[in-house]
Amino acid sequence: MEKLKLDPSVYRTWSNPLRLIGDLNTPAGDNSQFSSPMTDFPAINVPMGFSRGGTLPIRIAIYGRPWSEATLFKLAYAYEQGTHHRHAPASTPPLR
Repeated sequence: MEKLKLDPSVYRTWSNPLRLIGDLNTPAGDNSQFSSPMTDFPAINVPMGFSRGGTLPIRIAIYGRPWSEATLFKLAYAYEQGTHHRHAPASTPPLR
């Protein structure tokens, strides 16, 4: 990343949408287990919307250079505040 002067990269965290409970017919998702875990470089996951009619959350990962956690937090916060994709489940009672 340093040699190529790359900034943090963004990618989706699962290869397929999450399965519904009890669903054994659709493809299983595969969590992103290569970039950040294999390199020990930091990454942060951020909600990016919903799939399957708005019922299942999906997210993106922002992957950065070593020691770039502060930048990743700033980018994740800006994305979350700019999109408002994160919503509490309908079954969650309101906080007081």
